[in-house]
Amino acid sequence: MKSGLQTEEEFPVLFVSTLLGNESINEGCNDVDRRLEEEVNKSIDAFSIDMIPTIAQTSYKLMQLLMDEYAEADQLVAVIKKDPALMGRLLQLANSPFFRRGSRELTSIDDAVVLIGNVELRRLTLTTIMSDQFQIKSSYFQRFGSKIWAHSFDVAVMAEKYAAERSGNAFKAYFNGLIHDVGRLVIFRVLIKVLQSLGADKQPSTGFLSSIIHQYGYHLTLSAIHAWGLDQELVKPILLYKSMQEMEEMDVETQGLFYANTVSEYMFLKQSGHVTDECLNEFLHSNGIDDQLLKELLAGLTEK
Repeated sequence: MKSGLQTEEEFPVLFVSTLLGNESINEGCNDVDRRLEEEVNKSIDAFSIDMIPTIAQTSYKLMQLLMDEYAEADQLVAVIKKDPALMGRLLQLANSPFFRRGSRELTSIDDAVVLIGNVELRRLTLTTIMSDQFQIKSSYFQRFGSKIWAHSFDVAVMAEKYAAERSGNAFKAYFNGLIHDVGRLVIFRVLIKVLQSLGADKQPSTGFLSSIIHQYGYHLTLSAIHAWGLDQELVKPILLYKSMQEMEEMDVETQGLFYANTVSEYMFLKQSGHVTDECLNEFLHSNGIDDQLLKELLAGLTEK
């Protein structure tokens, strides 16, 4: 279904609706919807670490090292080796066609450092840690979780590309891209609890759920950042990219997150056939994304 959206505000709502498998944004409200909104508001008023996956101590130490530009590769490897499960996932990812360099199979983290380098190891480690946060233990919502992760990963790659081209902190841009939508998954965790209490035959209306995710997702991302104890300077792009600040006044990492998120959402809608090319281009240009910048950002995806 092609869409000629009337307002720019409808784009992110339609994006979430499309992730859920339904482009409708005008469905009615039901009992599940009302209960969900009540519980989401409670979550905002009394947010706790229990609402998000707790980053394991090993992973937290790794994240601190990853953000330290002076940390040596052997420091990273020493911490990774303390978590066999993480080490196994890292090696599996490092040997995947997406990341693997050359024909030699990586059999140890030490091999990974030698063959893919310190920068790539940092990226792989962060991607592995954060992908765990996007796992939703519910078959009903597994597809949504995987799509949100794919979106966040694309945003990370494009934001990294943008920052690197402008001598910014590429790794910081990548990190913010990965975690910028974790609040949307918090809402899904709340929803799963609501459904468990109301019965398996109850379901929320897609349009209402999309609006709730759009309305509260960003606020809950900020709550998750606080609960994780992340340094504000580290997550500055997430704190600022939705502000009314002029784009030229933002640092390149924040600009990159804004542009990358916009392109990822709009391109998803285009590929899903829910927005016309004319409508897509109009809104991209209204957000300061011309054809040259669009080409640059998308090139970041093909290079990975």
